[in-house]
Amino acid sequence: MGFYFHRIPSFIKTSFSNHIWDRPCSEKKIYLTFDDGPTPEGADFILDVLTERKALATFFCLGEQVSKYPELVKKIDEQGHLLANHGYRHLDGWTVSKKVYLDNKNKGDLELSQVIEGEQRLFRAPYGHFRKGESTVMWSLMSGDFDNNLSKEKCLSLLTSMTRSGDIIVFHDNKISFEKMKWVLPRYLEYCVRKGFQFDLITRNK
Repeated sequence: MGFYFHRIPSFIKTSFSNHIWDRPCSEKKIYLTFDDGPTPEGADFILDVLTERKALATFFCLGEQVSKYPELVKKIDEQGHLLANHGYRHLDGWTVSKKVYLDNKNKGDLELSQVIEGEQRLFRAPYGHFRKGESTVMWSLMSGDFDNNLSKEKCLSLLTSMTRSGDIIVFHDNKISFEKMKWVLPRYLEYCVRKGFQFDLITRNK
């Protein structure tokens, strides 16, 4: 991903206010999201941890992964989590044409709809590189589980020190992130439960 903010600055959210960055509310709710999957190893681990903590999450799936592992997609759905679109392939929307970008987005949605019924699914652009004029689901807090320069201990420390009510938090279900995510996620959820946070699904309307 290159340079990134662990917490998105307020001026960015204000400048692109048509996107969903967080869900501020008076209750202690946070919104877990997982990008790039599902993968057999990652998704099963994530689902087990979520079940143990009675936590719900939103999975932004790649269409090419959906086509490979439709049973995993059904399992995610059956356990009450929300399935959302992350494109068919993990293309950078800032380096491909608008047509390629939109075709990739639509193909990702189509793959999901062939496995699980649904319309107008939430969409998160790969890398968060959205195109002008659209509305996507972004995030307020990035775990950094993909960052090779960030230790698992520092990753957890940053998350626990920065988490606040209404946050949309990004983890990843891919080979690059798996080992760190596997260590951080259960410890982070344990912290959240201890602090009284509830885990909710992202909705389109605020």
